[in-house]
Amino acid sequence: MKRLIAVVLMLANSAASPICAEPKPTVMPSCTVGVWAGTNDMLEKMRAIMASMPATVRANMESRMTQPLSMTVFEDGYYATMPVNRGIIADVQHDNGDVTQLTMDLAITSALGWLWAEDDGRMGFCSEPGTGQFMMSSTAQNPHGSATAAVGPTGGGDFVPEMTYQCAGDQMTMQVMLPAPVGMVTYTMTRVPENRWSEAFRDAHARRFASE
Repeated sequence: MKRLIAVVLMLANSAASPICAEPKPTVMPSCTVGVWAGTNDMLEKMRAIMASMPATVRANMESRMTQPLSMTVFEDGYYATMPVNRGIIADVQHDNGDVTQLTMDLAITSALGWLWAEDDGRMGFCSEPGTGQFMMSSTAQNPHGSATAAVGPTGGGDFVPEMTYQCAGDQMTMQVMLPAPVGMVTYTMTRVPENRWSEAFRDAHARRFASE
């Protein structure tokens, strides 16, 4: 269980992208521009980490997510993301027969910032201050009692993950390299109409144009 919490704390640090100092002049490839929705394989990575634990400890992990991952990318590299909320429940079986149920609620607020594409297929990014903040609350309960903990909000970290992308038509994939034991996380995205999203997402678009 401690290993799972350590991984989540590492992800909190990884989610805190560098604060934008000055936008890097760029014109994004046309296949990256638009409103995107999709998924990533983070949950599968976390399940693999749990499966690598000692044989005396096993965890069954379930996840609930209220909506797809989504972001919009403008021609000049400005981007905005929808908030992310994910709940994770893990039942941890210990070698003494006890079962600990760990419940975690993760949230990342809307992020606003800048992307830039390199000629070799890499992509860089930064975020505006106060956006893209990570928060987590967790509860562990077993026959001996319960405990709660909270992390965040965090944002504006120094970690800069290596990121690559491929896009064609209405499809885009991005690979983000996170520290061990997670490794590469793949995002699979599909371009969708802007009016699919909530008023909050359209407010982010309005803020973008108001800042010009």
